[in-house]
Amino acid sequence: MTDPRSNNLGYWSHDAALAGPRRLAMIDLSGAAPREVSYAEFEERLDRFAALLRAAGIAPGERMAMSVGNRFEFVEVMYGAMRAGVVPVPLNTKLGADTLAYIQKDSHCVAAVVEPAANAHVARLADEHGCRLKLALGGKIAGWDDYEARLRDAPASFAPAPIADDHPSFQPYTSGSTGRPKGVLLTHAGQLWWVRACQRYWPSSPQDRVLTAVPLYHKNAMAGAIKPMLHCGGTAVILPNFEPRRFLKTLAEYRCTGSGGVPAVFTLLLQERDLIQSLDFSALRWLKIGSAPTSKELMDAVERAFGVTVRESYGLTEGGPVMIGAPLDGRAVPHGSCGVAWPEGEIKLMRADGTEDPAHGELWVRNPGVTPGYYNLPEVNRQR
Repeated sequence: MTDPRSNNLGYWSHDAALAGPRRLAMIDLSGAAPREVSYAEFEERLDRFAALLRAAGIAPGERMAMSVGNRFEFVEVMYGAMRAGVVPVPLNTKLGADTLAYIQKDSHCVAAVVEPAANAHVARLADEHGCRLKLALGGKIAGWDDYEARLRDAPASFAPAPIADDHPSFQPYTSGSTGRPKGVLLTHAGQLWWVRACQRYWPSSPQDRVLTAVPLYHKNAMAGAIKPMLHCGGTAVILPNFEPRRFLKTLAEYRCTGSGGVPAVFTLLLQERDLIQSLDFSALRWLKIGSAPTSKELMDAVERAFGVTVRESYGLTEGGPVMIGAPLDGRAVPHGSCGVAWPEGEIKLMRADGTEDPAHGELWVRNPGVTPGYYNLPEVNRQR
């Protein structure tokens, strides 16, 4: 019989926990003192949260809104829900009330985990929406259960039910730059393919330690740090937000081997050249810039400042998420290019008339991680 954990994205860190239970999975710097989370503790808390959801009657396939800042609990809430087959809907905490209300209604969320400090609107909207389970994390909300207390009361073990490969793993919402936000369906099988392909073709090691300061609800943090690190047994260092000088000091003090961010992050870092020159980055091996157009000049400047390889990544929520990267033959990717098509996937440029063009057109992507469609938008899916 197939182990039901093998095709459940919520168990992407399970083998790493078995291999090194005492190793550090995450170092959370959001509080007054660093919070170190071992793989053994993380594994137990994932199971406890899955058991909590099951006991509360939240069924596989039902949606759970989550509005949580950059802290280790974000990761256990998101992936613990997946262990139970529940579909987390990670909310962009910077959105306004109208957009957040639309997302919660559109996704039919029946549960919510909310950190009050992350967004002032979400708890009220979840109350108005009528969520059956409401958990307050990192602060009190009138009428809500305390997350940590409920987690402590939940069983420390969990037996997952089998899920289909096409079962939704989580449902992020696009920014809505072309209209209302759209819920992107991402399957367990497709996202596990992506995580495993990362490790197969561009392996990380348990000795790696990656710093992230961009929001955990964004692919830049999840795909760039959390997923690859916790899959291989490495460590993710989490800052609550991006502040240039703290970022640089953390990168050096925690002996991070890599980090990533959007172009604006690195533009701001370069303004701290005196601090960069005074710190020890001898453990650092790479930096990655993505999620927005990245100039060759910026990449050149970052590489000179830190003395390590700087890469550009290209992806989108619907597309895998990352489908272009460094060649497997070891060739360096010139700055200004985001690389070549990933193994096991295809890309091509198509003209408006439906013919392929090697130089210009709409980017078409095919790989196992591509979304099967948008949630509750059959007409948009038909057009796409």
